[in-house]
Amino acid sequence: MFDVIRVADDRLNLTIGGKLDSDEAAQLIAALFRHSTGIRQGRMLIDIDGFDLPTFGGLKVELARLPDLWHLSRQFAHAALLADETWLRGLGNVESKLMPGLVIKSFRKDQRYHAETWLQSVMHDAERLIPRNDT
Repeated sequence: MFDVIRVADDRLNLTIGGKLDSDEAAQLIAALFRHSTGIRQGRMLIDIDGFDLPTFGGLKVELARLPDLWHLSRQFAHAALLADETWLRGLGNVESKLMPGLVIKSFRKDQRYHAETWLQSVMHDAERLIPRNDT
C-alpha cells in the first residue's frame, strides 16, 4: 500500500505500508515521478507504516529503476522520515550521508509534529538564501 500526494509546489507526502510486489513498486515509482514534476530543492515527508520488505519482484523493479530514482532524489533537498522501527530510521540517516544534496532527518511516528515543523523551517531557511532582484 502506498500514497503519494503533492501538498505544495515543492513538497510531497509519501506513505508506504505493507509489502510491495512488482506491480505496486512500479506504480509507486510512476506516482513519485508524476507528482515530482517540476520540483527543485523540494521537501518530502515519508511516513512508513507497518513496513515489510518488498517481494523479490518488487526489489527487481526498484533495482532496475535505481538510476532514475537517484536522479529523482536530486530534486529534493530535505526529507523527514517517520518510522517506528529503529532500523528504518537508521537507514534513513545512512542514506542521507550517501546522497549528496539530500538531508534526511528521521523521526518516530509520534513525532509527526516535529517532522512537519522541521520541514517548514528548512523551507523558510531556503527562502532566505534565494537571491531576490529587488530594484
